[in-house]
Amino acid sequence: SLLRTLFDWYRRQSGTEDEPYEYRPRSSTKSKGDEQHRDKDYLLERRDLAIDFIFCLVSVEVLKQIPLHPVPDALV
Repeated sequence: SLLRTLFDWYRRQSGTEDEPYEYRPRSSTKSKGDEQHRDKDYLLERRDLAIDFIFCLVSVEVLKQIPLHPVPDALV
């Protein structure tokens, strides 16, 4: 149940339940609006990477505690 909770948290944080964020390359024009969009895209990408990082760290710790590993114990 802990894994299910972890996956639910990940889906909620990453926005896969609703509408996911889309990173679209911007044109090379240097208007203020494009700069704001770039900043927002940059922050959203950093947020998504932080979520992925936390998810990986917690997954490793949780999977270490599960008695049945999908791989041999020597690899854990």
